[in-house]
Amino acid sequence: MNKIIVISDIDGCLTDGGLYYTADGKVMKKFGVGDHEGVKLLRKNNIDILFITADKTGYPIVKRRIDDMKCDLVVVNEIERLDFIKEYVKEYEQVVFFGDGLGDANVKSKIPEIYFITPRNARNEAKYVSDYITENKGSEGAFLDLAIHVSWKTNTYYNKLYE
Repeated sequence: MNKIIVISDIDGCLTDGGLYYTADGKVMKKFGVGDHEGVKLLRKNNIDILFITADKTGYPIVKRRIDDMKCDLVVVNEIERLDFIKEYVKEYEQVVFFGDGLGDANVKSKIPEIYFITPRNARNEAKYVSDYITENKGSEGAFLDLAIHVSWKTNTYYNKLYE
């Protein structure tokens, strides 16, 4: 079987990309509950998952959500993403990258062999070079859309969806 990894950005892909401040200055982020189903589906299909973020300020919030899903999280800024993802291209037969911004579009343009997925709410520049655009927006099920699509594309979806 192919060795596949999904590398997903957080802000704009698992969240709506917004930062919410309370009156006492606390920052909050909105995550979708259905995305955990996507993690489960990818795992059932033996697809590796890695989450990345450039947001050092919101890291504790993001880390808590990713820990809840029992996944790994790495801080990788937009400038480092190209070289970071190139290393996974060497290790995996297929790299699926889920991103929404200008830097993510640059990664796809420089590494055309990756399979690039964007959420519905991505920047137009990212959607333009995307291989697939999810039906839903970040924080509204986009990661689950990705998981269903990737599982279907790798011919594992029908065998492992409900096991």
